[in-house]
Amino acid sequence: MRKLGFTLLFVAFAILSYHVRIFKIWGAEGSFSAYSFFGALPSAFLGPIFGVISIIFSQLLHRVIDGKALFTSLFGLARFFIMPIASLYFAYYNKTKLVSFIPVLFFILFVIHPSSSIFYALYWLIPIVSPFISKNLFLRSLSTTFVAHAVGSTAFIYLIKSTPEFWISLIPVVALERLTFGAGIAFSYLLFTNLLNALFPYESAELAIEKRYVLRLL
Repeated sequence: MRKLGFTLLFVAFAILSYHVRIFKIWGAEGSFSAYSFFGALPSAFLGPIFGVISIIFSQLLHRVIDGKALFTSLFGLARFFIMPIASLYFAYYNKTKLVSFIPVLFFILFVIHPSSSIFYALYWLIPIVSPFISKNLFLRSLSTTFVAHAVGSTAFIYLIKSTPEFWISLIPVVALERLTFGAGIAFSYLLFTNLLNALFPYESAELAIEKRYVLRLL
């Protein structure tokens, strides 16, 4: 019941957040929405299988409710997997250093493309290195949004025509964009942690709630 409760809560937040636009996606149609603030969180609470399922379900339901075609392009299909991958990184960040292989993989795939800029990809050193140096929630959240960024950028460079100059021009935009999303993920994680702790105050193997992030008012 607790897993179902969180899933319904997450889906409700997700459907609403898709309509709150934050940043335009440069070079492609569409925008980043407030969904980027918490879309990567489910696996941390539900585990990898149910977490990924809840993310996929929320994305499908959003498209059905809005009357949109499921996939209008290969890039649209690729974007469908950004949050599940980022969610796995966030969930395992404090558990194993092996999560660093996720951004390493996309770093390699990106830089070997002839249209890439290695200077742009240097941002992904943050999620590669940070699991080895700190368990800080903001750094964990910032690293997670850079994993999502790495997945999305790699899909973009292989599916949409671009140039090295295009990627270099995005470097300052990415800094503002990802700092905003990193802060949003950290805040959302604190919000969901405390909300779930209030709704389901008893210990349960169904939900993983990090008690160190539960606010003590008294």
